[in-house]
Amino acid sequence: MITETFFSDRSARKIFYEKEIVKEIPRLLSSMDRCPVSSTRGCLDREYWAWATKDFANMDMQRGLWILTYAYRTPFKENDYCGKREIFDWIVGGVDFWIKNQNPRGAFNHLYLNENSWMAAAFTLIDMVETYKLIIDEIDSNLKTRWLEAMIKAGIYLVKYDELHGYISNHRAGAAAALLGLFHISKMEIFHKRARELMDDVYNNRSKEGWFLEYDGPDPGYQTLDTHYQALFFSYSSDDKRILKVLSESIRFLSYFIHPDSGIGGEYGSRSCPHFFPGGFEVFAKYIPLSENIARAGTLGLYMNTASGLADSDTRNSVPLATSYILAHRALSEHGDYKASILPFECEFERYFPEAGLLVRSDKFHYTIVSASKGGVIKVFDKTRKEPVFSSCGYTVEFQNNKFGTTQLWTEKPDVECTDDTGDKDKEPENLSAFSVKAPFYYFKPERIMTPYRFLFFRIFNLTVGKIRAVNDFVRKHIIIGRYLKSRIPIKAELKRTLTFDNSSIIIEDNLTFNDSGTIIDLREHGFFSVVYMASARYFRKQDYIQSRSSENLAPQLQNGNLSRKIEVKSGFGRL
Repeated sequence: MITETFFSDRSARKIFYEKEIVKEIPRLLSSMDRCPVSSTRGCLDREYWAWATKDFANMDMQRGLWILTYAYRTPFKENDYCGKREIFDWIVGGVDFWIKNQNPRGAFNHLYLNENSWMAAAFTLIDMVETYKLIIDEIDSNLKTRWLEAMIKAGIYLVKYDELHGYISNHRAGAAAALLGLFHISKMEIFHKRARELMDDVYNNRSKEGWFLEYDGPDPGYQTLDTHYQALFFSYSSDDKRILKVLSESIRFLSYFIHPDSGIGGEYGSRSCPHFFPGGFEVFAKYIPLSENIARAGTLGLYMNTASGLADSDTRNSVPLATSYILAHRALSEHGDYKASILPFECEFERYFPEAGLLVRSDKFHYTIVSASKGGVIKVFDKTRKEPVFSSCGYTVEFQNNKFGTTQLWTEKPDVECTDDTGDKDKEPENLSAFSVKAPFYYFKPERIMTPYRFLFFRIFNLTVGKIRAVNDFVRKHIIIGRYLKSRIPIKAELKRTLTFDNSSIIIEDNLTFNDSGTIIDLREHGFFSVVYMASARYFRKQDYIQSRSSENLAPQLQNGNLSRKIEVKSGFGRL
């Protein structure tokens, strides 16, 4: 059986990435229009060119060209794509499609027509820079000129405009890496200056606890993607000391959210992302011992399907994931035997991160993570069996007027009580300690799909006033993001969730209070659910078998709007 010890061998990890990259190439080539007489030759969005279910191409998919180019230029075992002239011709077609489908301002469509996505400009640019570097010696002068002009145009867009609908650190770090890489190609100082400004902004907005801001708070899954872009930025930068200091703090924070089963993140994060992007950790393993540990554990999680990887993702996320596998493989091609540390779940401690609203407790038997900021989401892992034994993502309530409420929406300053303030260091777990959070209920919308009339209205908007960037930004920030991600309409209801820990068990006591319980028709506690409007949430992992449970309807048990429940999680037996 393959264990983390197996992946402590850097060559074993390298072989793992090689096999995963080789498996991804056919999917990419099937996604690409390779027909030489097609008007969409080179497009990597099959929904657009093959099924014709869309009226625009998602240009973010063109990032797959870095994957194809890396396989074309890099010999390794079982890589039958290396040196194939046909692959080169298809890459050239993909680059040409990217150039031709650039919006007049220099941006690209990603989620909808005439979007002019700042994020798509950033993400496609960094991967185009890497592709350009690999293949520049083989392309003709005409394509080289057009390609460089298009990259400069995208860079100018990133300099001139900004992303306004929310603060998303991985987008800004990706843009910073793209611009710094473009500076090295173009020698245009404006890109160097803007790259530094963006990364300074990311660093200035990070928490002193070590996490980068992803909308409302930390998201360990997305922070692995932050680390990927930080590593690309690092590869172009001469300011090694500052970057390594920031990343040491970031990686330290992340290490608390590597689970005993080698998974990471999920519903307790601000964006509920369960993905593991490995590239940055393989890059920083040379400098930061804890990064080597995360690389080992994370690779095992990808192999064991306890972290979401290529096999669990749709094409929107498999493409950026595969680019991170490439970055990991490239780093592992360097010879070296790097030092390692130990991960927090291997120790016994408890630690509360007040800015993140996250409690982590590791005793002899259990590894427990509680997100007070998301209404008391709980994940408990058995350290001996290295598997999850309990999960509670909180409560949902349905009212007679077809409105819905939940405890899970992010609360920036949760109402928390601890037995002892752990401060900024780990402390020894006490034999009997308690942690409680008062979580408000908020309204949420369970139905977020397009209908024919919504889609028609949205397309009319895209084709008319939506072309005006200021209008587009306003709608995205205040209607799309504001309604489905940022909206916080409170309900006169509260959950007080208290966890009491001793040597062998965890007692969870829930006390619910509703000021108006007469209109409640359904009330349930769920082991797994997410109300975050985030496409990168709810990917499958093996632990979902254990997590996927819901209580019976608790509404009939309410007495004068109150309900008390007790759950025990016991060592060796899971939930009782």
